[in-house]
Amino acid sequence: MKRNLCFALVGWIIPFGLYAQDFSVGILGRSNVTLNRFNEKLGMAVIPELGLLGLYRLPYQQPLEVGLSLGYSLYGTDLEERDDLFPDSSEMLRLRKYHNIWNAKAHLRFFPTPWVHFPLFFEVQGGAVNINTRYAIRVNAVDEPIEKDHILRDWVMGYGAGIGYKLPFRKDPTSGHIEFRVLYHDTAFAGFLKKGQAQFDPTIGDFGEFVYQPNRAPLTMLELSLGVFFSNL
Repeated sequence: MKRNLCFALVGWIIPFGLYAQDFSVGILGRSNVTLNRFNEKLGMAVIPELGLLGLYRLPYQQPLEVGLSLGYSLYGTDLEERDDLFPDSSEMLRLRKYHNIWNAKAHLRFFPTPWVHFPLFFEVQGGAVNINTRYAIRVNAVDEPIEKDHILRDWVMGYGAGIGYKLPFRKDPTSGHIEFRVLYHDTAFAGFLKKGQAQFDPTIGDFGEFVYQPNRAPLTMLELSLGVFFSNL
């Protein structure tokens, strides 16, 4: 599914990059501050995120931009060294669990003036959010996994709204800009695990199972982002 999202984003970006003068691509670094029930359940203050956003400025002096983005967050990992992961084997192996958030969203930006380089904008967004925990078993940290799979994953719809400010490049404002953005993000209720959950019990069944009780909460966060955008590629 993540591969399909990447292909969809790239397929959307390429045509506009070839034919549109008002197309821009940006790399975003975000700090997502957890709020409300999500903060209570997760017990964590900040989740870092890396994202890619493609935007197209509508023609005829319309004060609007539309776009698509893909983002990834790693909100924790667990590491155990165990010798009971496989039946009839006492080899010491590394069991690593990764807690991830993927999102793919559509964006709509409104500028108070049709001037393309006006610094202030308002944004709304919506799309799909995947929160999941997966595991990998390795002999050591650099080896290929002996086994890997998802323990738990959930898809929900997410949405957000906020405000941003653009600082065009000094030498050539039409070539790109740096931007700051603050946005409130929320979703439907999602099932997720946090660090320290999902303990492997080798005594269950023939091969053992992970034992856990998922948390449920909307993924409510305050997004603080810094991005670098390049235009007219």
